[in-house]
Amino acid sequence: MEGCRFLQWKALVAKGMWVCICLCLTAVPGGADESEIVAQLHPYRQGTPRLPGLEPGVTLTPENAQLAREVLPAEVLQLLSTGEFSVTVQETTDLPPRQAYLEATLRHAAGVALNGGTLVHYQGGVPFPLLDPADPQAGVKLAWNLRYRDLGDSFELRPAPRQINGSGGVEHRNRGHMRVRFGMYRPNPADNDPQWQERGIWFKNSFELLAPSDQEGILNIRIFYSDDHRATEQWRYSPQNRRTRKDYVNYLSPIGGYYEMLQEEQPPFFFQGYLHNYEWQFLGARLMLVPGFLQTTELRYGGRNDWYPHVPWELRYVLPLACTPKYSHPFGKRIFLLDQQTYTPLLILTYDREGIFMRLTIPAYAHPAFHPGSNGSGLPVLVGAAWINYAHNRATLFNAGDTMVYNVPIAAQRFELIEILRKGK
Repeated sequence: MEGCRFLQWKALVAKGMWVCICLCLTAVPGGADESEIVAQLHPYRQGTPRLPGLEPGVTLTPENAQLAREVLPAEVLQLLSTGEFSVTVQETTDLPPRQAYLEATLRHAAGVALNGGTLVHYQGGVPFPLLDPADPQAGVKLAWNLRYRDLGDSFELRPAPRQINGSGGVEHRNRGHMRVRFGMYRPNPADNDPQWQERGIWFKNSFELLAPSDQEGILNIRIFYSDDHRATEQWRYSPQNRRTRKDYVNYLSPIGGYYEMLQEEQPPFFFQGYLHNYEWQFLGARLMLVPGFLQTTELRYGGRNDWYPHVPWELRYVLPLACTPKYSHPFGKRIFLLDQQTYTPLLILTYDREGIFMRLTIPAYAHPAFHPGSNGSGLPVLVGAAWINYAHNRATLFNAGDTMVYNVPIAAQRFELIEILRKGK
């Protein structure tokens, strides 16, 4: 592996069998060759992967689940084999990066580096588009790619999570309105917010509860900094006592106090905690069968207790990333299956402190061509997700439907303290 800039797995069919071929590209002295970066972010230019038995249209059930044994995590294969849910295979989706994000990557990637795990000289695009599995820092580099994947310049959505017990009953539910505006690292530097950039503000997030009635009007605003060691700030307004206060953000607490997702796992990010609190390990690029992209904004659920998003699965090149906490944590390890093309988390496996598999997270995305909220961005659009906790025998289901919209004009004032004070009048 010495001298490889990145790994890419290709599936080939030969005499009825399939094999994985590792393509290693040699480092270019003085910096990365642009063609290598383009090839990494356009993995389907030479065609989409095919495997015997997993052609588009095939449905995997307990009777034929073993057809996918080489391209599924063992835990997911076991769930399919026992009839927890079934999946239907569809054609691999090609979602190349938007041109501005690709150009930012080509322009800046050569100058990006790590200094003791801290990102330096980053300006936009993918920080580390070419990864060497032999590099001991490959894992944390991939974590930075996850953090700074393309999520547009702003977005908003109206999530509706609900907690489902082992009998299929709803234990909790609410609705909210989430807005996010990025101030730094936009593909076009002229679009950065000068005031936010001067203060090192990566983005701000506002969230207002709309239901149930006893929670309606609760509003919080969070400030996220580019410095991974700088604490996230939060201002919170409660209509019950009409008071505003500054809160500590406990990323390890469950969202809402009861859902099966932690504060640091808030969608559509799926990880927005502090990178330095974890050990990150790149597990090597693979071809895998993972949840793909819906051609609709409507999300239905099925399988046991209707816990599982009914989305098509597809063969994709993914970058598995293990995340192990350095300190006390509710979980022992998580493995993110990141899309090689977009760095979007397509599947997340969670293990307890003894290494036992306990939870499966299945995000559900719509193809941007079939979602009006994409606004021509070409980005995957979140329509829902499920956090299925087998240890607790319950699940959190999250629906966004057609409410997620990229690149909406949101004024910076909407994320200032005055916005909370205005709500409180």
